[in-house]
Amino acid sequence: MRIWNGPEPLPSLGMIGVLPAYQRKGLAWALIAQAFRPLHERGATLVTAEADATNDASNALLRSLGGQVTAGSLELRRP
Repeated sequence: MRIWNGPEPLPSLGMIGVLPAYQRKGLAWALIAQAFRPLHERGATLVTAEADATNDASNALLRSLGGQVTAGSLELRRP
């Protein structure tokens, strides 16, 4: 997992990967929850992410977190 929390106005979830043997078991959700907790504690109110429209697994994950499609791609803006 990679999260960018630099000088940009919003933190960004850049990538998350789970080995095939561990996929579809809630591991990605758990990893994201653990990563977002310190961002929240540091005052981050939104986190962004993007997924290619053809990546069904990433789109499903981001949608389950509250992501919305914007400008032809799925964007996660999570409070």
